[in-house]
Amino acid sequence: MRREFADILDECLRELNRGADLEALLRRYPDRASELRPLLEAALAVREAPRPRLSPRANAAGRQRLMRAVARKRREREA
Repeated sequence: MRREFADILDECLRELNRGADLEALLRRYPDRASELRPLLEAALAVREAPRPRLSPRANAAGRQRLMRAVARKRREREA
């Protein structure tokens, strides 16, 4: 029985997250390797990309907006 592509991709993504080698994963599924390669390479690129960080000022401004929105919702419920 031929496995569904989505199941194979899901398994490969889990294995990549556990540190598996991309080429080793592709060798497991030679008939699907051309479909898997670009998706798995993209997953690796996203995982290795630096995560954006907010400046302390931007973080404080966002927190302040959130607190104002919460207070506004409370007032609306009480009215």
